[in-house]
Formats: sequence, structure tokens, C-alpha cells
Amino acid sequence: MSFESAPKSDEPLMSGEDGYLENQAGYKSSQAQLKRSYIWKVIFGIFAAVVIFGLGVVTGNHLPPRRQGLLAPEGNVKVFMEYNSTFTLHPSPESDAAWDSLFPKGKGFVRHDEIAPETSGLVVYHGLHCLNALRGVYYASVDGLQTRDMEDHAQMSHMTDPHHVRHCFDYLRQSLMCSADTNLEPVTKELKGVTGWGFTRTCRDLDSVKAWAEENWSNEI
Repeated sequence: MSFESAPKSDEPLMSGEDGYLENQAGYKSSQAQLKRSYIWKVIFGIFAAVVIFGLGVVTGNHLPPRRQGLLAPEGNVKVFMEYNSTFTLHPSPESDAAWDSLFPKGKGFVRHDEIAPETSGLVVYHGLHCLNALRGVYYASVDGLQTRDMEDHAQMSHMTDPHHVRHCFDYLRQSLMCSADTNLEPVTKELKGVTGWGFTRTCRDLDSVKAWAEENWSNEI
């Protein structure tokens, strides 16, 4: 059996003292790296906390404020609710003019380069249109002009056409559910219900909506 000698290293073997110093230097370097890593983790944690807090503030500013656990109604205008019989009258120049005054130029159809590049309709005016149609068909029924005979459709306007009115019932239902108005109405004890009148309601500024619609109205419809 023969033995081969290991190749000699160009580096001399480390003495005991040199090895100790080298180990100490390595330990200090490792400690410094751990310290730097810990500092960066702390900095990152603080930064993340600041970002999360900032996002919470921004998000909170965009959420509807709460009032005693209930979502506060949207809007910035206070409107006192009172009965206006003009809008309930039989179709006439006076009542029709009152309804027409609610609509902007273009009847609520708008175009806007950013939010409505194609002609679109504002929901509020579609709802008002439907409600006015229900007024028309109500008085047509009262006057005996509305019959169940489908052949009589030729004598009816679009506003009182049964197909149109049926559309309006469900459209208004879904619109009311979509807006989910959370204003609180006072109860009339004698009626054991609400009339909807005699209290101040928080509303969106419809005048501003109407002004915007007139600035961006479309004549394509």
C-alpha cells in the first residue's frame, strides 16, 4: 500500500492567535450584517405601517360617513319636503310645463369626452320620465281612455303605452333600490305610517346635475 502526500498549500497554516483574530473579525462582521438587516426590517415595517395608515385615511375619506351605525344619506343639500300638487294634476299646459321644467336641455342625454364618449342618459332623468309616464297612464285610466284592447294602442301616446308603463314600474323599483336612500322620515301616529312630508331631507344638488347636463347635452337622441 502506498501513500501519496497531499499537495502543499501556498498559504501557511494559521497560527492559534491568527485564527482567533480571524474568528473575532468574522463574528463582528456577522453581527454588523445582522444589525443592518434588523435596522432595514424596522425601517420597512415603519414604512409599511405608514402606507397602510395612509390608505386607510384615503379610503375612509371616500366612504359615506356613518351616523349612529346607519349610513348617512348622500348629498349636501337640505330640502324641506312638502306636497306640491302641480306635479300630480291631470295633464294640462300647467302641469306638463312643471314636469318639463325638471329636465335639462337634451332631456338628460349627454356626451362627455372622458366619462361619456358615447351618448348616455343620466339615470335621474330616466326615472323622472318614467314617473311622468305613470301620471299620464293614471289619468288616461281615470278618463276611461285606457282599455285592455291592444288594438287601441294606436290612440295612445308613447307615454301611456302599456308596454312603456310596465317597463317603468320595474325600472323605478330597481332605481329606488340602487339609490337606497337612508333619510329618516317621521312617522304620523294617526296614520300609523309616513306621508313623506314635513321634514328636512339630505339630497344631492339636482340643480348642479341639471347645469352639468346642459353643458354636456347631446342632440343625438
